[in-house]
Amino acid sequence: MNLILQFAMILAMILHLDGKSVRGIVGDRVQFPVNCPMNGTAELYLEDGTENPPRVAARRDGVCTPGDGFTDRLDLNSCFSFSRSLYTDSGLYESRCGGGGRDHIQLDVVVASESSVSEGEPVTIRCYYKTAGGGQVETLRWEKSGVMVLEVNLSTKEITNGTGFEGKRLSAAGATEGDFSLTWAQAQVQDEGDYFCSVRSQGVRRAWGDPAAARLKVIKKDLDPTTPCPPQNRTCGGRMETWITVSITAAVTSALWALCWFLVWWLKFRRPNVSPGPDGGRQLRDVKMGLLTNGNSAGPQTNGSSKV
Repeated sequence: MNLILQFAMILAMILHLDGKSVRGIVGDRVQFPVNCPMNGTAELYLEDGTENPPRVAARRDGVCTPGDGFTDRLDLNSCFSFSRSLYTDSGLYESRCGGGGRDHIQLDVVVASESSVSEGEPVTIRCYYKTAGGGQVETLRWEKSGVMVLEVNLSTKEITNGTGFEGKRLSAAGATEGDFSLTWAQAQVQDEGDYFCSVRSQGVRRAWGDPAAARLKVIKKDLDPTTPCPPQNRTCGGRMETWITVSITAAVTSALWALCWFLVWWLKFRRPNVSPGPDGGRQLRDVKMGLLTNGNSAGPQTNGSSKV
């Protein structure tokens, strides 16, 4: 029985070389690529070297059932995914379909460094690996979203950049100091993401760098309203036109208020340029009294007769 078990483990390791690989950062969501028909049976097991490995999850006729120890982290909607990965989740898993199909899936949950830079600033994300006495490894590779960013041949020191990552380069220290940090001159918004550093032999990953991953955050720069607008920037141009309109309106309003106050002052304090004569005051009073007398119907009669 022990020989059968050992043979099974060796077979699993051989299949792993041609099997599927999943990687994630501690605390992130992890999805297992289980390709079984939805209307059939599918199971996922964690290989632990025993005859009865623990079952992670099972799906029968579209209904997902979590295994013991995975209830609080298993996403029942997709069934074969962890909503929150642990460092101890790393290992070899096996998916089994009802029709007899089996696949081995290697999961690596790694620790990542975290850094943030502003758009346009230089970037350096760290990775170290000791090449001397580290086994038969051929290359060190940086990847982002499963795409090669840069790869260096540890023997010839030849560096190959991936498509779209031509501006990326390695630290000048290199293999002499075990420093394989990735650097470039100016951060762009599209540079944001997770980068993984690993060493390989014959195209197969043999080990991770230290740290194995780097999570980069790029802070986008906003235009300063006082900064001249870039050419053909309609948004900024509209903002400038708005400020000009407001300034003109304020100036015209201030001018109108000043004119109104001046007119009020002029009407209030101006004096007629006429001097009353010696008897001008008396004549003016007589005119006023005459107007008052004629306008009073109950007043005394002026026809020359007296009332007895």
